[in-house]
Amino acid sequence: MAYSPKQKRVTFTVLLLGMALVGCRFVRMMHPGAPPDFSDSRSVYRFAGGRWTSLPHLRGGTEGIEISRSGSVWATAPGCEGIERWDGTRWVHYRGSDFGATSNELPGGFAVQGDAVWAATNDGVARFDGRRWRLYPEAVKTPPALATAAGLSGVWVLDDDGNLAHFDGERWSFEDLKDSPVAADWKKRLEEDVPELRVTGDGAVWLMLRALWRRDGAGWREVRRGDSATMIGQGGDSVWLGAGSSMLELKPDGSTARSFDRRDLPIQQGAAIYRVAVSGGKIWLATTKDLLAFDGKQWQRLGTPPGTAFVREVALGGDGSAWVVAERRSILRVAGWLALPLAAYALTLLAIGGLLVMWVKSMAEERLEADQAVVQAAGAVPGLDIAARRTELKKRTRILLWTVPPFLIGYPFVVRAVTWGQVYLRSLWPGAPEWSTWVAALAPVALPGTFLVWRWYRKQSKSGRTYGREMRVVLSGAVFLFLINRLPAPHSLAAGVGFTIGCILLFPALLLWRDILAVHLTKKPWLSGEYDRALGRLRWLSFRSPTPQMLLLEGIIQQMAGRGAEAGQCLRGALSVARSATPEFRSRALCCLGFTLTDLGRYEESQRCMESVLAMGDKTGSARIGIADMLLEQGKEPEKALALIEEAIKIKKSRLALPERMGSKAWALALMGRQREMDEAVATALGATDQSLKAVAASVHRRIGKALVAAQRVAEAIEHFRTAVRSDPQGQIGTLSRLELERLGALGG
Repeated sequence: MAYSPKQKRVTFTVLLLGMALVGCRFVRMMHPGAPPDFSDSRSVYRFAGGRWTSLPHLRGGTEGIEISRSGSVWATAPGCEGIERWDGTRWVHYRGSDFGATSNELPGGFAVQGDAVWAATNDGVARFDGRRWRLYPEAVKTPPALATAAGLSGVWVLDDDGNLAHFDGERWSFEDLKDSPVAADWKKRLEEDVPELRVTGDGAVWLMLRALWRRDGAGWREVRRGDSATMIGQGGDSVWLGAGSSMLELKPDGSTARSFDRRDLPIQQGAAIYRVAVSGGKIWLATTKDLLAFDGKQWQRLGTPPGTAFVREVALGGDGSAWVVAERRSILRVAGWLALPLAAYALTLLAIGGLLVMWVKSMAEERLEADQAVVQAAGAVPGLDIAARRTELKKRTRILLWTVPPFLIGYPFVVRAVTWGQVYLRSLWPGAPEWSTWVAALAPVALPGTFLVWRWYRKQSKSGRTYGREMRVVLSGAVFLFLINRLPAPHSLAAGVGFTIGCILLFPALLLWRDILAVHLTKKPWLSGEYDRALGRLRWLSFRSPTPQMLLLEGIIQQMAGRGAEAGQCLRGALSVARSATPEFRSRALCCLGFTLTDLGRYEESQRCMESVLAMGDKTGSARIGIADMLLEQGKEPEKALALIEEAIKIKKSRLALPERMGSKAWALALMGRQREMDEAVATALGATDQSLKAVAASVHRRIGKALVAAQRVAEAIEHFRTAVRSDPQGQIGTLSRLELERLGALGG
C-alpha cells in the first residue's frame, strides 16, 4: 500500500513525538551518579613576584592551609587523616601516634596560633610548639570536636554536644552553649549545617551556625540572622561572609564595612567565592575562576596555577606571598563519569535527528506534490521544474541525514567546549580583558563555521538561487534571541509562563511583520477602489524583495484594477517562490489565478485552477464561487452553479463574502426563472453590503445587474450597472459594468 506524503508526515510526527518522550525518559534514567571527587588532585602553590611555584603533591590531596608566624605551611588531607608541615624542602607528616591519639582523624580541623599549631582529634586537642606534640584530652568533653579556632584570646574548640572549650595559655575552661540562645535547636542545626568558628584580631569569637553570633567580654550577641552565607575569612576585627559570587565585611557592631558582588568583581556569572585573606590593606580572594587581589582601588586577576581549574583556599605568608590550594580536573575522569548518560543522549538524539530528517522530507514531498498540482492546473510556472525539484530533494535528504543528527549531538559539546576554552585561556592570561578570551575561544569554531557558510552561499549564488528569506529568518532569530537575553528574568512561575508564551507569539510576528503590515496598509485603499495607492504602499514595503504573501496581495490588487496580465504574472510569481508555503496559501493563490483567467475569458484554464483548489481543500468556498461565476458568465448549467454557491455560503458567511455570494445566487436563480427567490437573494445581498467598501459594493451591484438582465428587467439592471461604475470607476468591476451598459445601449445615460 502506497502512502501519501501527508500520511508519511503524520506517521513521522507521531514517531518523532514518541521518540522524544521515550528518549528523554531514557536519558534521565541514565544517571551518572555522584560527580567525581577531585579533592585528591588538590595541591599547594605559592604565588610571589608574579610567578607560581608548586609544592610536591600530597597523596590523597590537600584541604585547608595555614601559615605560621615563622613561615611554616600547614595543611591536611580532605579526610583530615593527620596533618602535614612544609619545612621548606619536604612535607613532614604527623599522625595520631605523634599526637598521642588512638586514630589519625582530625574531625575538628586545626588552627595556627603564632608558631604553635592546634589539632582537634577524637581523643582531645594536640598542640605542636615547634619541637614536639602535647595532647590535652580534657579539651573535648563530648567527641568528636567540630571546629577549632585560635587567636589573640587563646584557643577555642567546639564539640558535638555544644560545649565550647577555651584555653587561655594556662588552663581549659568550658561553656555549655545549649544554655544560651546561641545553641537553640542545637541538634537540628547540626543536621542542616556545619559550624564555623573564627577568632578576630580583637580576640572576639565568631560562630556561624544558621545564624552569626559574636562573643566578647559582654557575652554572646547575635550579629546576623540565618541565611545561605558562610564565613570565608577574617581580617582585623571584622569577618567576611560569602554567598555565591558576592561577599561583605562585617564590623564588630554588625554593620557592613565593605561589600562586593559579581558586578564589582572581575568574575563571570556562576563563579563562586571560596576564601578571603586580608593583610596590610590588601584583599586576596580564592574563586572558582581566578585568584584575585584588591589593592584598595581595583581588582587584579592573577589566574590559577598552571594546569589547575579552581583555587579553593588562600592564606598569606609574612613575606607578602600568597599560598593557595588549587584543584586539577581530569578530562578522562569526567568522561568516564558521563560516558553512560552521554551514550544514551547521543543515541537518542541520533534517532530523533533521523526521524526529524524524515519528517522534513515528508513535508517537502507534500509541498512538491502540491507544486505539481499547481503546474498541472496553472500551466507553466517560472521556477517550478518538478523533475529538478525531485532530484534536489533526494540530494538534500542525503545531506541532512549526514549533518542534522551529528549537529544535534555535537552542538551542546561545542558550546561547552567554548566555555571551557575561555576558562583555560583566562588562567593563561589572567590580566587579559574578558572579551579577548571569548574571541580566542570562539575563533576555532567561528572561523571554520563562517568559511563553510560563505562557501555554501557562494555555491548557491552561482546556481542562480538566492536565500534572502532564509537569511532574514536567521538574522531575525539572532536579533530576537539577543534582545530576549537582555530582558530581566521573570520573578514568578506565572510570569515565566506568560513571558514564554509571549515570546512564542512574538517571534512569528517579527518574521512576518512585512506581510502583516502590507495587509494592514493596503486593505482599506483597494477595497475603496484606490488601487494605485495600495500598490504604491505595497511596493514601498517590498524593498525590491517581495515575499510570496506580498506577491499574492499584489496579484489580487492588479486583478481588481483590471490588469489581468500583470495580475497573472504576480500570482504565478507567488506560486513560484512559495516553496515553504502552506497548502492554504497555494490554494488561495491558485484560486485568485482562476478568477483572473475567468476575467480574461480563459475559462478552461480557470476551471483547471478551481478544480485543483477543490482537490486541495476549498476551506473558504472561493473555488466553488469561481466555478459558479464561470458557468454563469457562459450562461450554462445554472443548477450546478446554484448548488456550488449554496455550498460556498455554508462554508463562509463573512461580512465581505456574503453579499457577493448572495448576488451570484440571485444571478443563478434568475437564469432558472425563479424570480421570487431571486428578489429575496437581491434584498439579502443589498442589505448586507457595506457601501463604503467600493470594490465589494461594485461587485454586488454588477452581479445583481446580471441577474436582472437574465430576468428581463433591463431598466433596473441599468441602474445597478451604473451604481457599479460609480463605485469602482477605475477597477475591473467598473470596466465590466461599463461594457454591460454599452451592450444595453445605456452608456451615454
